[in-house]
Amino acid sequence: MDRVGSFAFQPSEIFKIALVIFLAFYRLLISRMIETGRLKPKNPKKTVLFNAFFEFILPVGLILVPAGLVIMQPHFSCFLILGAVTVVCFLVSGINIRSWFVGTGILLLAAAILAGGLMIVPKSREYIIEKVTTNFAHVFKRFDIYTQDEDEELTDAQKDESLQV
Repeated sequence: MDRVGSFAFQPSEIFKIALVIFLAFYRLLISRMIETGRLKPKNPKKTVLFNAFFEFILPVGLILVPAGLVIMQPHFSCFLILGAVTVVCFLVSGINIRSWFVGTGILLLAAAILAGGLMIVPKSREYIIEKVTTNFAHVFKRFDIYTQDEDEELTDAQKDESLQV
Protein backbone atom coordinates (compact mmCIF):
# COMPACT_ATOMS: atom_id res chain seq x y z
CA MET A 1 0.00 0.00 0.00
CA ASP A 2 1.38 3.40 -0.98
CA ARG A 3 0.74 6.77 0.57
CA VAL A 4 0.24 10.07 -1.21
CA GLY A 5 -0.15 12.76 1.41
CA SER A 6 -2.85 11.58 3.77
CA PHE A 7 -4.30 9.13 1.23
CA ALA A 8 -3.40 5.44 1.16
CA PHE A 9 -4.04 3.30 -1.91
CA GLN A 10 -2.85 0.20 -3.68
CA PRO A 11 -1.39 0.73 -7.16
CA SER A 12 -3.59 -2.10 -8.45
CA GLU A 13 -6.65 0.09 -7.75
CA ILE A 14 -5.46 2.52 -10.42
CA PHE A 15 -5.16 -0.39 -12.84
CA LYS A 16 -8.85 -1.23 -12.39
CA ILE A 17 -9.86 2.21 -13.65
CA ALA A 18 -7.18 2.26 -16.35
CA LEU A 19 -8.36 -1.14 -17.58
CA VAL A 20 -11.87 0.10 -18.36
CA ILE A 21 -10.53 3.22 -20.09
CA PHE A 22 -7.99 1.18 -22.08
CA LEU A 23 -10.56 -1.38 -23.24
CA ALA A 24 -13.05 1.32 -24.26
CA PHE A 25 -10.41 3.24 -26.20
CA TYR A 26 -8.97 0.10 -27.82
CA ARG A 27 -12.39 -1.17 -28.90
CA LEU A 28 -13.34 2.23 -30.33
CA LEU A 29 -10.06 2.43 -32.26
CA ILE A 30 -10.34 -1.10 -33.68
CA SER A 31 -14.02 -0.64 -34.60
CA ARG A 32 -13.29 2.58 -36.49
CA MET A 33 -10.32 1.05 -38.29
CA ILE A 34 -12.41 -1.95 -39.40
CA GLU A 35 -15.32 0.28 -40.52
CA THR A 36 -13.09 2.56 -42.58
CA GLY A 37 -11.25 -0.39 -44.13
CA ARG A 38 -7.83 0.52 -42.73
CA LEU A 39 -7.71 -2.78 -40.85
CA LYS A 40 -8.58 -5.78 -42.96
CA PRO A 41 -6.92 -9.12 -43.65
CA LYS A 42 -4.84 -9.54 -46.79
CA ASN A 43 -6.24 -13.04 -47.24
CA PRO A 44 -10.07 -13.15 -46.95
CA LYS A 45 -9.89 -16.82 -45.89
CA LYS A 46 -8.15 -15.79 -42.68
CA THR A 47 -10.75 -13.20 -41.64
CA VAL A 48 -11.82 -15.20 -38.56
CA LEU A 49 -8.25 -15.48 -37.26
CA PHE A 50 -7.57 -11.85 -38.12
CA ASN A 51 -10.65 -10.63 -36.25
CA ALA A 52 -9.97 -12.95 -33.29
CA PHE A 53 -6.45 -11.57 -33.01
CA PHE A 54 -7.38 -7.87 -33.06
CA GLU A 55 -10.68 -8.12 -31.19
CA PHE A 56 -9.73 -10.64 -28.50
CA ILE A 57 -6.17 -12.01 -28.36
CA LEU A 58 -4.25 -8.72 -28.57
CA PRO A 59 -6.22 -6.87 -25.84
CA VAL A 60 -6.16 -9.92 -23.54
CA GLY A 61 -2.43 -10.26 -24.10
CA LEU A 62 -1.89 -6.60 -23.27
CA ILE A 63 -3.99 -6.97 -20.12
CA LEU A 64 -2.18 -10.11 -18.97
CA VAL A 65 1.14 -8.29 -18.54
CA PRO A 66 0.04 -5.92 -15.74
CA ALA A 67 -2.42 -8.54 -14.41
CA GLY A 68 0.55 -10.87 -14.05
CA LEU A 69 2.26 -8.25 -11.92
CA VAL A 70 -0.86 -8.00 -9.75
CA ILE A 71 -0.97 -11.77 -9.21
CA MET A 72 2.73 -11.75 -8.30
CA GLN A 73 2.09 -9.29 -5.44
CA PRO A 74 0.06 -11.63 -4.56
CA HIS A 75 -3.26 -9.84 -4.77
CA PHE A 76 -5.57 -12.65 -5.85
CA SER A 77 -8.85 -10.83 -5.22
CA CYS A 78 -7.80 -7.91 -7.43
CA PHE A 79 -6.75 -10.39 -10.13
CA LEU A 80 -10.24 -11.93 -10.04
CA ILE A 81 -11.85 -8.48 -10.17
CA LEU A 82 -9.69 -7.53 -13.17
CA GLY A 83 -10.77 -10.71 -14.92
CA ALA A 84 -14.44 -10.01 -14.24
CA VAL A 85 -14.12 -6.39 -15.41
CA THR A 86 -12.40 -7.57 -18.59
CA VAL A 87 -15.13 -10.12 -19.35
CA VAL A 88 -17.89 -7.54 -18.78
CA CYS A 89 -16.13 -4.96 -20.97
CA PHE A 90 -15.72 -7.55 -23.72
CA LEU A 91 -19.38 -8.57 -23.45
CA VAL A 92 -20.72 -5.03 -23.81
CA SER A 93 -18.28 -4.03 -26.56
CA GLY A 94 -19.95 -6.17 -29.20
CA ILE A 95 -17.11 -8.54 -30.02
CA ASN A 96 -18.13 -11.23 -32.50
CA ILE A 97 -18.83 -14.61 -30.83
CA ARG A 98 -16.49 -16.32 -33.30
CA SER A 99 -13.67 -14.07 -32.12
CA TRP A 100 -14.45 -15.11 -28.53
CA PHE A 101 -14.25 -18.83 -29.28
CA VAL A 102 -11.25 -18.72 -31.59
CA GLY A 103 -9.37 -16.31 -29.32
CA THR A 104 -10.12 -18.29 -26.18
CA GLY A 105 -9.01 -21.50 -27.86
CA ILE A 106 -5.74 -19.99 -29.04
CA LEU A 107 -5.02 -18.41 -25.64
CA LEU A 108 -5.78 -21.66 -23.78
CA LEU A 109 -3.52 -23.58 -26.15
CA ALA A 110 -0.72 -21.04 -25.67
CA ALA A 111 -1.15 -21.17 -21.87
CA ALA A 112 -1.05 -24.98 -21.89
CA ILE A 113 2.12 -24.99 -23.98
CA LEU A 114 3.75 -22.40 -21.71
CA ALA A 115 2.74 -24.23 -18.53
CA GLY A 116 3.84 -27.56 -19.97
CA GLY A 117 7.20 -26.10 -20.98
CA LEU A 118 7.74 -24.67 -17.52
CA MET A 119 6.75 -27.92 -15.82
CA ILE A 120 9.16 -30.00 -17.91
CA VAL A 121 12.20 -28.28 -16.40
CA PRO A 122 12.55 -29.72 -12.85
CA LYS A 123 14.03 -26.61 -11.22
CA SER A 124 11.37 -24.31 -12.63
CA ARG A 125 8.65 -26.77 -11.56
CA GLU A 126 9.96 -26.79 -7.97
CA TYR A 127 10.30 -23.02 -7.96
CA ILE A 128 6.75 -22.51 -9.27
CA ILE A 129 5.26 -24.95 -6.77
CA GLU A 130 7.12 -23.27 -3.89
CA LYS A 131 6.09 -19.77 -4.99
CA VAL A 132 2.44 -20.73 -5.43
CA THR A 133 2.22 -22.51 -2.07
CA THR A 134 3.89 -19.67 -0.16
CA ASN A 135 2.30 -16.71 -1.94
CA PHE A 136 -1.20 -18.17 -2.01
CA ALA A 137 -1.29 -20.01 1.32
CA HIS A 138 -4.06 -17.65 2.47
CA VAL A 139 -6.16 -18.54 -0.58
CA PHE A 140 -5.71 -22.28 0.03
CA LYS A 141 -6.63 -21.76 3.68
CA ARG A 142 -9.90 -20.07 2.66
CA PHE A 143 -10.77 -22.95 0.36
CA ASP A 144 -10.03 -25.38 3.20
CA ILE A 145 -12.40 -23.48 5.48
CA TYR A 146 -15.23 -23.79 2.94
CA THR A 147 -14.63 -27.49 2.38
CA GLN A 148 -14.52 -28.48 6.05
CA ASP A 149 -17.23 -30.66 7.53
CA GLU A 150 -19.52 -29.14 10.13
CA ASP A 151 -17.84 -31.18 12.89
CA GLU A 152 -14.47 -29.70 11.98
CA GLU A 153 -15.83 -26.16 12.26
CA LEU A 154 -16.62 -26.52 15.95
CA THR A 155 -14.35 -24.59 18.27
CA ASP A 156 -12.54 -26.34 21.09
CA ALA A 157 -15.06 -25.02 23.63
CA GLN A 158 -17.96 -26.33 21.57
CA LYS A 159 -16.26 -29.72 21.22
CA ASP A 160 -15.75 -29.95 24.98
CA GLU A 161 -19.38 -29.02 25.55
CA SER A 162 -20.64 -31.65 23.10
CA LEU A 163 -18.52 -34.31 24.79
CA GLN A 164 -19.97 -33.54 28.21
CA VAL A 165 -23.59 -33.94 27.04
